[in-house]
Amino acid sequence: MLENQLVRLARRWWLPLALITLSLGLQARSQVVDTARAAGIAPPAPTAWVRRSPAAAGNVYLPFIAGGFYPTTQTQPALLGIYAPAWWGSQTDVTNYLINLDAWAGLSRSANKGHSIAGDFIDIEVNNPSSNVAGTLETLWSNGYTDFINMNTSTRTAADIAGGKADAGITAWAQAYQSWVSKGNGRKAFLAPLEEMNGSWTTYGCNPPNFIAAYKRIQNIFAAQGVTRSQVWWVFAPNGWSSPCDALSDYYPGDSYVDIIGYSAYNFGTSCGGTWDSPSTVFQWTQTIRSLWPTKPIFVAQTGSGPTGGNKDQWIRDAYA
Repeated sequence: MLENQLVRLARRWWLPLALITLSLGLQARSQVVDTARAAGIAPPAPTAWVRRSPAAAGNVYLPFIAGGFYPTTQTQPALLGIYAPAWWGSQTDVTNYLINLDAWAGLSRSANKGHSIAGDFIDIEVNNPSSNVAGTLETLWSNGYTDFINMNTSTRTAADIAGGKADAGITAWAQAYQSWVSKGNGRKAFLAPLEEMNGSWTTYGCNPPNFIAAYKRIQNIFAAQGVTRSQVWWVFAPNGWSSPCDALSDYYPGDSYVDIIGYSAYNFGTSCGGTWDSPSTVFQWTQTIRSLWPTKPIFVAQTGSGPTGGNKDQWIRDAYA
């Protein structure tokens, strides 16, 4: 894995509409729904576990709740989402990068297919959280999308956050989030504090004890501002490739603090001196994570492909499959 911040920032734009494959079917026993329908077989009802997972409350759009799983080769319920060079607080950007994308791809929301999640990066000390947090969340929600927010920082260390130096910013963030969820109707988002904490390219990376303390401190601040565990999905989001830092398990805050495991995994291609890696190689960390935390849903929270060394278009098709 490349180990400097500039490369890490640059990689987000290699795939302007980067895929997030959110696999939530660890305990669901579904068939390939489109195949079943074509054969005249009624699609299976969602299991109790699926019904308890991210719920279709209010306007939130989560396709598998209605049984319309995408893609057709997916044998477990899945949510799909994208990152884009966009600000999700802008209706124009939501229309251009989410609504129009589904239309371009031929995905019909009335048929319970399409993208559910909008990937986001918001600093834990972001300016004007009433707009950049609550406003962004509401714009997405009102259009039927759920935000997946990587809560990061480019200035603070894990020790800084664990020691309280970012408390004021985190508190303002939590207050903005609380004001949004308090509107009701099932409002909820996925929050991933300090993603890729096992990477040396982050200011807070490679410090397991302080990361765990920082992660818990963020959750405690949210709780102090009135955000209940039923109003947020907390995501533990390491980078899949753990070298040169400690093992993934060294960073884990504990089952009671984590709702979902989400990991990053990219095909960098040859443009940065790497190799062209197939999706099966890139996503191999699913098996490692499943062995470590078998009861937790797994997200591929960040992924995408570099442009050189292979066929990027085909890589994306293969990633969906």
